[in-house]
Amino acid sequence: IPGAHGQPEITIAGGGHFLQEDKGRELAAVVVDLVTDSPA
Repeated sequence: IPGAHGQPEITIAGGGHFLQEDKGRELAAVVVDLVTDSPA
């Protein structure tokens, strides 16, 4: 993915096909971290 060089690869253990349903809280935490740590 262009622009992803140097970004960490994140795995959410136990997540299945519907990650947002299986591990919603964990996924939300990853998204919040990504958004808050990214430059504007």
